[in-house]
Amino acid sequence: ANEFEKHSATLKGSLEALKARCTNIKEQIVHINRTHAQLKRRLLDVLRKVELARCMNQPLQADEQVAIGKLVNLQKQLEHAKAMLVNMYEKSQSMPPPRPVHVTSIPPKEKLLPVLKEHRETIEIMTKTTKLDMRDVNLIQTRVSQQLQPVGLK
Repeated sequence: ANEFEKHSATLKGSLEALKARCTNIKEQIVHINRTHAQLKRRLLDVLRKVELARCMNQPLQADEQVAIGKLVNLQKQLEHAKAMLVNMYEKSQSMPPPRPVHVTSIPPKEKLLPVLKEHRETIEIMTKTTKLDMRDVNLIQTRVSQQLQPVGLK
């Protein structure tokens, strides 16, 4: 048991050391990323200045003119899209709020009971009519069968 406790203590110590090293490494990575971003910005600034110095007082090249034309066209499309979105937003603000959608629900008992009573009465009438019709059909069948029987067999 003592060996396990010693081994457990050793592992806990190692774990704490690894956590500390991990935290230290994460801090170093954050610092390195910041430094990299700063160096990248400085490099872009230098490249911009070099490009400006190189192209100073020179006419635009054909590819640059095409690129400018495309950028102007994109800017016009963006402005048009923005105007449409603003227009749609303004229209949506002037519209009345949508009515809530109600799922069909059971009407109140006061309205439902008379309808159910009427249906029940109609069903009773139909049942009586059906019984009378069945009685009539049975009578007709017996008369027809009596007439079809030979006279001497009665």
